Formats: sequence, structure tokens, C-alpha cells
Amino acid sequence: MRKGYDVLKSSPKELKDSNKVEVEVLDVKSMVNGRGELGNVKTPNKVSVDSLIEETSNRSNNLRERMKVILDSIGENWFEFSVNAWNIYSNKLYSDWGFDSTKSYVESDLVEKGVEYRVFMYRVQMGKTISQLNIEKKQVDNLGWSKFKEASLLLDNSMGEKEVKEVLDVVSQMNLREVEDYVKQERTKKEGGTPVKYSKLSFSFNEEQTETVEEALDTAMELLSLDKENAISKNIALEYICAEWSLNHNEDLAKTVKDKIRNGEVKTTSDRVGHKKHIQTEVEGS
Repeated sequence: MRKGYDVLKSSPKELKDSNKVEVEVLDVKSMVNGRGELGNVKTPNKVSVDSLIEETSNRSNNLRERMKVILDSIGENWFEFSVNAWNIYSNKLYSDWGFDSTKSYVESDLVEKGVEYRVFMYRVQMGKTISQLNIEKKQVDNLGWSKFKEASLLLDNSMGEKEVKEVLDVVSQMNLREVEDYVKQERTKKEGGTPVKYSKLSFSFNEEQTETVEEALDTAMELLSLDKENAISKNIALEYICAEWSLNHNEDLAKTVKDKIRNGEVKTTSDRVGHKKHIQTEVEGS
């Protein structure tokens, strides 16, 4: 006979396949005395598998609907969403809803809400870290999901509570770019390598130039299959554009642009007016 707490962890499908007419369910109230401690266990109650299937199925379906609701305020509820995502993935709850994979579930329920499979798997990894290290919501409330996603790359099961707290405390004092740099440096140290030094380059463009530059960066990121949400992607894209130009630049086109500048058809930094947009990037330096 299966214990009730084993059954309640089962999916509806597992319960149906168990072929059990009834199971033993512990009366929790009878186990707890006035001080909240375990007392004597009374004779177990008997309940049917059908009722447990219904209860488990209801909880599973409620979770599915809850995931959709959370997305309406994902900025505030990223912690819950991540933990739920890990629960759905690790326990294959999507199979209870008729899906054969996590991806098919996401494409059916979440893509129209703006969450693609790749992003969902980011949340799964975050939820795994939270669950395995018993991280409480109050510990990461001031981080936001973007900074925690980066910080989670430094967290693993070998770390104690104090070490986890130290990492979270450090990144809480940084902006996202600083967190990304910090994580890269720390991971390099762990792998026994030499931390990479970075230099910062700054450019100012008028609106027309900004459009040209951003279009080039977007195209390069697409060609390289880079994640546009990752801040380092523009760095890689710019490096690719510069390398490509160095190897394959068109001298005739350069002469044409030079002539336009000389004729005043293209404004240079010293004489252009109007709106400007500031673009920064970081490149590897020595």
C-alpha cells in the first residue's frame, strides 16, 4: 500500500497507472500536538485513488493557469515564475497537460505571452539554482531577474549558505554591466585562467548615423546567431564588423565617402548639429 505523501507527489498519469483501489493517507492533524510537534499517529484514513487523482490534477492545472497570470507582471513575479518553471521542467508536469516536451508546452502556452523557449530555459536554470540552494525571495528581491541570471552562473551546490550570501551581496551593489563583468572575471579565476582586461570606447552619433550603426549591429548579431538580450553580443558584433571591414573593405567606396565629406554632403563630428545618440561598447584591451 502506498503512503499518502508518496501519492500526492505523483502525477495524475502515475496514479492512474498504479492500479490501486485505495491508499493509506496519514491524518496530519492527528500527528501534531498543540506545540506543533509530532504526536501519536492515529489510525490512517482510507481514501480512493480517484479522489487523489482529482486533487493532484487540479493542483497541476492551477499551476498551468498561474504561469499565464504571472506573465502579466513578470517583473515583480520572476522569482515565482522561475521556481515554477523548474518544477514543470524537472517533474515533466507538461505531460499532464498533453504535451510531449517542454518546448511544445512553451510554444502552446507562453510564446504568445512573450516567453520563447530559450528564455523559458533561462528561467528553468534560475529556478533550479533557487531550489537547490534554498534561496529565499527576500535575498534577491533587489536584484531583478537579469542580474540574478548572471549571478546564478557563479552559484552551485558545493557552496554553503555563507558563500551564496556573499555573492548575492556583492552583485546587489552593482549595475547589470558590472555584474556581467564581475561574473566573467570570477569564472575565469575558477577555471585557472587570467582575467581579461577591458577598455571602454565611446561614440556619439546623429540620428541618421545611429540608424546605420544599429542596423549593422543587428545584422551582425543575426548572422552570428547571437542573443540580442545579452549585453556582450554588441561587442562581439562590432568586433566582427571591424574585422570584416579590415579584410574586405572597398577602397572605391571609401573614396566616395571621403569626397562627400569634402563637399559637405556628410557632416563630421566637428560640425554636425541636431540630436545625438550616445553608444558605448567595450572591447578587449591589453
